[in-house]
Amino acid sequence: MIQTYKDIQGWFDYANIYDKQVDLLKNGSTIVEVGCWLGKSSCYLAEKIKESGKKIKLFCVDIWEYTDDDPYYLSFRETHPDLLKAFRSNVNALGFSKIIKAVQGESAMVSQTFHDESIDFIFLDGNHHSPFIDDDLKLWYPKLKYGGCIAGNDYIDAPDVRNAVNKFFNKKVRVDGSCWIYYKMAK
Repeated sequence: MIQTYKDIQGWFDYANIYDKQVDLLKNGSTIVEVGCWLGKSSCYLAEKIKESGKKIKLFCVDIWEYTDDDPYYLSFRETHPDLLKAFRSNVNALGFSKIIKAVQGESAMVSQTFHDESIDFIFLDGNHHSPFIDDDLKLWYPKLKYGGCIAGNDYIDAPDVRNAVNKFFNKKVRVDGSCWIYYKMAK
């Protein structure tokens, strides 16, 4: 039975980044988390939003489908045959269905549904291989407001992530644990 975000299967070691962003954001802010799996990090973020008392929109973007190119995830098919259903079940069990808006689709396509400079915080933890991470950076970065933060996971462990991030931001990112962080400064 799911009682806290900790009970959800997944990987999450960047609570400090989410804590800081929720503290910095104002009422009416928008967050997009790309790559949500079963909702462990999403539910943590929703909990922090709820505790803050702020009206912050949280969009969780994922394909919520198994792909044959990543056999590691296929091992979960038996326990979680419908990933979106499992995500929503976890979100509902923790009472975050009014905070989290699940958006199913490929990251590149979903990014086009947001206006440029409309998002305050973007966290990229989708497909860690080129050309996907390259596309995520290219397509999501324009959606970030000036003064906003874009960050992502697996900077240390995934060479494609590190290479794409370093190239895109000209090696000007801050590293915090396994994550990279970049603030979009005013023109």
